[in-house]
Amino acid sequence: MYMFNIELVKKGKVCKDDKIRLTIEYVLSIFFQENINAIIIVMDSMDNKQNARQRLFDSWFRQSNYSNVEKYEAACETDDLQLLTMLLIEKSNPFKSQILEDYYDLIKINFYS
Repeated sequence: MYMFNIELVKKGKVCKDDKIRLTIEYVLSIFFQENINAIIIVMDSMDNKQNARQRLFDSWFRQSNYSNVEKYEAACETDDLQLLTMLLIEKSNPFKSQILEDYYDLIKINFYS
């Protein structure tokens, strides 16, 4: 299991920065070069900005060179949060069917909540 976090380290106004997109794209490209795994991205609603995060990541994904990676999306509710999620997986992943089944099972149980 791998985890990839993007955290705001300095409070204040956040502006679009192409260097952030390029850095994330680089990290993910290395991940997929070295692994046949998948990544689940979770955008929580603690600050009510989950929809903006999802739109931004969707935009980044469209701009990227991930022709060999597919993106699946789903949402679920916990007692406290709405979670918007994405699964990134290589098209050729030999375990793709099982990973997709497991991903949607996680959604059904609200990520164990």
